[in-house]
Amino acid sequence: MTTFNHACIDIGNTNVHIGLFDCLNLVDSIKIPTSGFYNECWLLENIPKNLPVIYCSVVPTAKKVLLHKLSTTTTPIELNHTNCGIPISYPKPEEIGADRLANAIAAYDSGTTFSIVVDVGTATTFDIINEQGYCGGVIAPGPQGYLDFLNQNTALLPNISLPKNMLTENVIGKSTSEAMILGVKLGYNAMVSGIICSISDRIHPKSQPPDLLLVGGASDLLTTPTFQYRPFLTLQGLAIASSKIGIT
Repeated sequence: MTTFNHACIDIGNTNVHIGLFDCLNLVDSIKIPTSGFYNECWLLENIPKNLPVIYCSVVPTAKKVLLHKLSTTTTPIELNHTNCGIPISYPKPEEIGADRLANAIAAYDSGTTFSIVVDVGTATTFDIINEQGYCGGVIAPGPQGYLDFLNQNTALLPNISLPKNMLTENVIGKSTSEAMILGVKLGYNAMVSGIICSISDRIHPKSQPPDLLLVGGASDLLTTPTFQYRPFLTLQGLAIASSKIGIT
């Protein structure tokens, strides 16, 4: 019989991701859109009563729903810069998103000397971790954000969503929508690669290339073969933090 002893919850702008862990071993996970989280709190009923919970959130309203739902069964612990368990080199550590801290924990725990975590979601975050801990990062728009900007700031460009399948050989759009999508497809990879190169050249110009860890719901848009795709990286970081805090 499969057992678990704590739950990890990542509340993001796009999705809510729940993982059930047996110590550091992910037993089961489920993901729903954050927009549906408010009406689908039955999801939290999958968390047994009195099970320890650690979470990170970048959506205050969804965080309130979580705390209200669990208030009668357990006391969730929120990950932050004071309990993350890794060194932080950042003037105002309280400004660091808790999801970015969770990613950094998982990268730091792996023992690599230089990592860049690229988290592709509503925003695209680049977080740098080395032997000294969390160093800082870069924040850029997520892929969908480019399309939303064009629609919201022009008179005629339509409101469209990224297609699930971006595999196309076209480099010239034959419709307005296709041209917009190609703008993301052709430009987004170049932006990500450029940021990574700038970080690498500035931080460790003569060292081995960094480990590139990729996480996030829209990460399939990136085609760089050197990425290590780690879909559960944020949950794993939360699990590692929970073991250091002592709730597992």
